[in-house]
Amino acid sequence: MIIGYYNLGTGYIEENDDGIIRKIGGAVHINCFALDEKFHGVLQTVTNDGVKVNLSDLLLDDCLERIENMRRECVGFAFVTLNSTKEGYSLYLRNGFENLEEDMNFAIEDSDQECIPMYYIMDLEM
Repeated sequence: MIIGYYNLGTGYIEENDDGIIRKIGGAVHINCFALDEKFHGVLQTVTNDGVKVNLSDLLLDDCLERIENMRRECVGFAFVTLNSTKEGYSLYLRNGFENLEEDMNFAIEDSDQECIPMYYIMDLEM
C-alpha cells in the first residue's frame, strides 16, 4: 500500500525588476506531493517544545533531505518551489515555505492554476 509520495523536477525562479526578467536562482520543484487522505493529520510525535509533528511533516522532511543531498552532491541550486493546494498550504507554511513574492515567478502548469505558488530558500552557504 502506498501511503504517500513525491516527485521532483528542476527549474529556476525569475524576478521581474521594472520589466526586466532575470533568473535569480536554480530550483528543485516539488511537482507532486501526496499523502493518502486516511493519513492526513496523523500525529507522529510532539517535540520537547510542544510542536506537533504529523506524518505529512515527516514525508516532507524526507523530501527536503533528499533535495539537500542532491544539492550537496550533484547540482547547485538556491530554492525549492511548489504549487500548493489549499489543503496542503498549512503543511508548507509550518515547514518554512513562503508565498512567492509578487515580482517572482516560475513555470506553472495549467493544472496548477488554482494552486498557491510557494518557495523555500535553501541555506545559501554550501
